[in-house]
Amino acid sequence: MDISNLLLKTADVTRGRVDKQDTFRDFLAFCACTLSNRTDPVHLKTRTEQLEHLSKKYKSQELEVFMTTFVQLSSHIDQNVQRGIYTDVFGPVFQQLHPKSGPLKQNFSQPSIGSLIARISFQGITPSDKGYATYMEPTCSSGTLCLQGVQNFADHGYNPCEQIVLQASDLDSQCVHMTYIQLSLYCVPAVVI
Repeated sequence: MDISNLLLKTADVTRGRVDKQDTFRDFLAFCACTLSNRTDPVHLKTRTEQLEHLSKKYKSQELEVFMTTFVQLSSHIDQNVQRGIYTDVFGPVFQQLHPKSGPLKQNFSQPSIGSLIARISFQGITPSDKGYATYMEPTCSSGTLCLQGVQNFADHGYNPCEQIVLQASDLDSQCVHMTYIQLSLYCVPAVVI
């Protein structure tokens, strides 16, 4: 099954009992907390409490779907890494769910625009004498620009898992989660705020 279709199907796992946008947001939080709990002992208690709160909202079969989708997402991204492809898998799905941006007035970059911006932004970025380059993205959305930049970096022969460190931020927790999950699964060192 195509990864976008799988994510959309997961967003509809409750079949209307919980809104698709809310379910997708909760799925993202589930994945982000699960990843964080494996690597960040400082926030373990908080993330565990968030997972417990989520588990009360969903039936056990629905949580199993979350975990199965997360495993398949991880596998999909691993295959991308093996092929040297760093694509945003969440952005198109997020757009299809017609997010309610409310007061944030969000606009998401199309992949082609993201590619152009990344080529311009990453132009001339090379590892310093420390052995790595740094890059900051202040409005990361789903991670499109970060991943396009990572792709550009990789296309120039650099290893994004070892030779770049990203800092990304956003006001929307869904955006933070999408970026954090993807950069983590693509093994790109990053801090996402």
